[in-house]
Amino acid sequence: MKLRPAVILLLIFAAASPSLRADPYDLSASTYLGSAADGESVKGLRIQSNGVLVVAANLGKATPGGGTPLLLNGATATSGGVVMRFAPNGRTVLSVTRVAAEVRDLAIDEADNIYMSGPVQK
Repeated sequence: MKLRPAVILLLIFAAASPSLRADPYDLSASTYLGSAADGESVKGLRIQSNGVLVVAANLGKATPGGGTPLLLNGATATSGGVVMRFAPNGRTVLSVTRVAAEVRDLAIDEADNIYMSGPVQK
């Protein structure tokens, strides 16, 4: 059985701190997220004012960073809708929060509050 990568995310720090990049289009870091499941996807990526990368994705049972995810909104450890935070260098997972069966979009306001959208969890 051949496994296929489900989600590949390239993190480009075009809007990050100038100290992190020499050219606004240099690839600073990349990572593989997810598992062999179908239907996994990244739905949004935003950069907070402190350089922390926030990613909204639909993942299978994978937990990037290997830690225990925070569960919100009635989500379970296997709920697919995930909000992940990465260190500004893109190489360290700061947190994984499972929020729903699915996420569809991500936003961050001027105060760095994180908002996501998705269908109502039943």
